[in-house]
Amino acid sequence: TIAGVDITHQGGAGQQSSVFTRGTNSGHTLILVDGARIGSATLGATSLATIPTYQIERIEVIKGARASLYGSDAIGGVIQIFTRQLNGGEYQANVQVGSDSLQSLGGAVGVAHGTGATTLSVSHEKSDGFDAIKTYEDDNDGYDRLNIALKGQQLLSEQLTVTWLGRLDDGGYDYDTNWGGNETEYKNHILQGKINYQQSNAKHELALSQSRDYDIAFGNGISKDDGDFFETTKTQLAWLSQYNASDALDLSFGGDFYREDISTKTEYDNTSRDVYAVFVSGLYQQDGFISELSARYDDVEKIDPEVTYNLGIGYHFNEQFFASFNAASGFKAPSFNDLYYPASAWTGGNKDLVSETSDSVELIIRSQLAGVNTQVSVYSTDIDNLIDWAPDENGFWQPDNIASAEIDGAEVNVAKDFGSANINLGYAYVDAKDAQSGDRLDRRARHNGNVATSFVIANWQFSATYEYHGSRFDNDTKLDAYQLVNLGANYQINEQWQVQVKANNVFDEEYENVLNYNTPDAQYFLNVSYSNF
Repeated sequence: TIAGVDITHQGGAGQQSSVFTRGTNSGHTLILVDGARIGSATLGATSLATIPTYQIERIEVIKGARASLYGSDAIGGVIQIFTRQLNGGEYQANVQVGSDSLQSLGGAVGVAHGTGATTLSVSHEKSDGFDAIKTYEDDNDGYDRLNIALKGQQLLSEQLTVTWLGRLDDGGYDYDTNWGGNETEYKNHILQGKINYQQSNAKHELALSQSRDYDIAFGNGISKDDGDFFETTKTQLAWLSQYNASDALDLSFGGDFYREDISTKTEYDNTSRDVYAVFVSGLYQQDGFISELSARYDDVEKIDPEVTYNLGIGYHFNEQFFASFNAASGFKAPSFNDLYYPASAWTGGNKDLVSETSDSVELIIRSQLAGVNTQVSVYSTDIDNLIDWAPDENGFWQPDNIASAEIDGAEVNVAKDFGSANINLGYAYVDAKDAQSGDRLDRRARHNGNVATSFVIANWQFSATYEYHGSRFDNDTKLDAYQLVNLGANYQINEQWQVQVKANNVFDEEYENVLNYNTPDAQYFLNVSYSNF
């Protein structure tokens, strides 16, 4: 329901999903989990299907280019997922069943140790799923996943805190191809340690993280031992310092180093690369004015370095009205497939590629009148040097920086509370097109809108969401617009016990947002949870 974020699905919950933020490509949104970069360096994308929803505490979304702080991939925006953390003595358990034989169990407990606490979370989920693709094998494509996480912190002094995170995501899913049914198993992990030092007018953070993305595909006559596996390991050292220089001025600066290593049966010409980056940012607020300026230098091994910036200036006319203008640049480094995919008789990578780059501007207006909160954003983004795989005159497929895109858009969000009830309206217009041909970019709807409402009656909380998704194109085929209605109810039995029911797509709308891929019919879920906090 976030205006400007369009998600497409290639089948059910365990299948591939793509996020198109403000009309940019699916690899143009940086995904972070507790600050750590995740995803495949060979594909240059992140699999959202492996992230367990039970262990998510909150999700923060930043729309627009933020490469000046986060580096590569943050052209369309940044999605950061924060995982669950409990205080000592707190615990929670959850059981869910639903359509497509969904079964889910989860539990979390917080253990105190002196001036700190550690949370242990375990969840398991499986589903028979439904047939992912229309054109080939008619079967259910299910999934099974186990997730374990350990997250904690320790206060060593009034100024010094250490935090740690260890998580394992282990699972698999079925999927269909032109040659029949296949299976993929994955085993991903994140390891992270942070040191935070707090001063009277400054704070510093040093974080060491490692993420692993591993999957192996087999089936259709190929044993698991003979399957194709791809593994990406990202090791990141990040430093951030923030200073309160005066009542009006805050300064930030820091640096990033991360290494991407890949391992696979396929013999790539290069299997690792280093990225070094430094950045600086300033935020000034006084007399209703607010301004921000940030810049970052990224040195990506064996390709040209990139300098990105973000400039914003705004003014509070009064307590009810605010306006700002922002300009920013971004980039995405080529993936290992783009650069180093082994040459054969018909395809191969291109070591001469440069990064995809973007420039964008945005105008934002916010108002609060008569209890109605309104935000309007109008933006324009130009993306150059887009990497496109295309054949030459001899039929040899190779990527090159030959494409560009022009994206113009607008977003409107309106929210209003009515006592114990609230209503939120969102609308996004996205005109994303190929700069040369003028054709609309695949899988991106021009119009998306939603209305979400919730209200409380005694121990009951009810919710309803209406979604409108406009038509889109995929491989020169027009996919029709569709509408979805979702309903939910939550009953608080007492302070500890809670029962939730949810119905998605209650009118059983048939639709596609990826050509030839099925989407869920009407689905129903029952969730029972117990917690002592």
